[in-house]
Amino acid sequence: MKKIGITTSQIIMMDPSLCGYKKMNVTTTYVHAVQKAGGLPIIIPCICSEEEMKQYIELCDGFVLIGGMDIAPILYGEMPHAKCGAYDYDVDVSQLAFTKLAIESKKPSLAICRGMQLVNIALGGTLIQDIPSLSQEINHAFDYDGNIVHTASLDKDGGLYKLLQTDTIAINSLHHQAVGKLGQGLHIDAKAPDGIIEAISLPDQPLLGVQWHPEMMVDTDPLMAKLFRWVTEH
Repeated sequence: MKKIGITTSQIIMMDPSLCGYKKMNVTTTYVHAVQKAGGLPIIIPCICSEEEMKQYIELCDGFVLIGGMDIAPILYGEMPHAKCGAYDYDVDVSQLAFTKLAIESKKPSLAICRGMQLVNIALGGTLIQDIPSLSQEINHAFDYDGNIVHTASLDKDGGLYKLLQTDTIAINSLHHQAVGKLGQGLHIDAKAPDGIIEAISLPDQPLLGVQWHPEMMVDTDPLMAKLFRWVTEH
């Protein structure tokens, strides 16, 4: 059974009895998706020392880099846009460092939503800090229940097409940021009808990034389940 590292996010508790306490968490859907694909989930703290990161990289056979809050714009050389959401600088610095190590390891990595954005930043790219400020053709943050919102067209030269063997997929959408300038060496694998980048890959390396949330769809869409089997069986 392949050991699949799943990154975590961090929230600040607002309950009166725990107000101010920080909590590391991972949505159950990510864990379920890895288990369904036959992998053994290894939960990775969102803040680690460099030595701890290296041990997790060595321990795991592959990685799922999960979604979460926005990313500190200073990490890709920009000041915050007026509509940039909340971010946690310490978490962002740690997870960006871990993302770079995961890429360098050349172990299979599935980067989802924020995870895909971290991959792009790790390779020198930038983000669109607020999609609605540029275009409202599609409401990318439309449905937080994970329902299908729009389609994405796949590039036949991309790693995602090679895996899924389909020209178009129907996806959910839970984000207001997206890849801006593409990171060095990355390939655009899929776009939404409004041109927003929905998937990326790193040629000649087992790395796929998707902007939507396939972990919410593994029980209803065989293509989304295939993404996680790619990580556990690669």
